[in-house]
Amino acid sequence: MAEPAVQYDEMVQSLEDEGVARFDAGRDRRGEQPDHTLGAAPASAEPEN
Repeated sequence: MAEPAVQYDEMVQSLEDEGVARFDAGRDRRGEQPDHTLGAAPASAEPEN
């Protein structure tokens, strides 16, 4: 029963690594922490008002 647990841990770790990489890419692109509550916006997006 140990083998499925190892596979699960590896899957979770790969997903965490991918999420961290995406977060770092978004933060580095904008030079600040991205606001995930507003959805994805291009770096050159201007405020509407």
